[in-house]
Amino acid sequence: MKYENIAKLVNSLEHDLNQMQYFWLAGPNQIYCQQIGTFRTNCMDCLDRTNVVQCAIARNVLITQLMRFGISEYPDRGIRYYEHFETTFNHVWANNGDTISREYAGTSALKGDFTRTGKRNITGMMNDASNSLARMYHNTVKDFWRQATIDYMLGYHKIEIFRLVPQSTMMSAEPGVELRWQKVRANAIDISSGIVISDGEEKIDGWTLLSPVEPNIRRGRSFEEKVFLLTKKAIYICSFHYSLEKVVQFKRIGLQTITRLVKGEYVLSTADAISTSPENNYGFLLYYDTEGESIRINSGSIRNSRSNEFSVAAVEAEVATAVGAEEEAFKDGTFLAFKAVRYNILGELPEHEVRNCQQQVEDIVKKITEACKALKRGSLGKDEFVIDRPIISLEEAKRSTGLITKVGHKLKKIWI
Repeated sequence: MKYENIAKLVNSLEHDLNQMQYFWLAGPNQIYCQQIGTFRTNCMDCLDRTNVVQCAIARNVLITQLMRFGISEYPDRGIRYYEHFETTFNHVWANNGDTISREYAGTSALKGDFTRTGKRNITGMMNDASNSLARMYHNTVKDFWRQATIDYMLGYHKIEIFRLVPQSTMMSAEPGVELRWQKVRANAIDISSGIVISDGEEKIDGWTLLSPVEPNIRRGRSFEEKVFLLTKKAIYICSFHYSLEKVVQFKRIGLQTITRLVKGEYVLSTADAISTSPENNYGFLLYYDTEGESIRINSGSIRNSRSNEFSVAAVEAEVATAVGAEEEAFKDGTFLAFKAVRYNILGELPEHEVRNCQQQVEDIVKKITEACKALKRGSLGKDEFVIDRPIISLEEAKRSTGLITKVGHKLKKIWI
């Protein structure tokens, strides 16, 4: 922080200070002036600089008030001429910053030495360093529990916020986050539908589903929440940039090219009970003939994944290194894997609006099957179209979970 700029800031605000004025009551019915505004000071990362700036503004206004009363004998020096009074004034503002900072950050305010004395020294710098370390500890270890307890007592969250600590800390614990995400997902479906669905096609429904970045694989290195659209003629899988609200790229698969669907439990983690329950970890595989697919990339959008994610050569190289013998059982055709999004983790949504992952997948598979039957006039071939089989069973997930992952999760629970 460049403290010499504080005086420049106050000087630049002199006109605004004069316009806002202050309240001056001379008697029961005699008001000389009224305050018509106030300064709102925001800091990028903390309230420490805010307190310093507010203190400087208050000092400037106080000097003006003393001059109006005829108390200040040296206007150019202001309250610095009255050392005892200046010390008291500085301590009042420094204590104000410390009190507010302890409520928000768990430590006294940084740069308190400047507020108290008007200068920086080595002691103040060392004190700021120790306070910064203490803030990092409080923010990492203690702050989540304190905020979660306050939100729970106010009724913003349910008891699940304490049961699902790793998931709760990864997402914002701010009240209403799940309601906002529900609107964000609905908006993504609407935007994608308006962009990718061909003219003359009628949309049946749309969802957001988790899917490996690489096709033709069940357990990818990373998963992406994609927009899945079903029409009476095709399925559209869209990579959506949620921040920019843009479709990055999409794939169109004609319903006539879909050969079969495999649905079942889709367990990716064995860290806790809710990560292993089938009703909360369910998905499906969509097998199709590649001759009926088409890919479009929006070159004007910022990509949030590798440009070769739909490259056959890149996928084959990825599969050759990442897929074991268990993956080979599913490589009897080209497929895309989808896992239902588990939402309402913190229990904010009404119970009647919540469906578990298994219910979501059952509904999606049913609608795809009905659309395919309608397009193929009731005939889906001799083989069974919908197969019930685990995508990744609990036993397979346990075998694939390494010791380092298990130990890391245990340490995370202890740390949090």
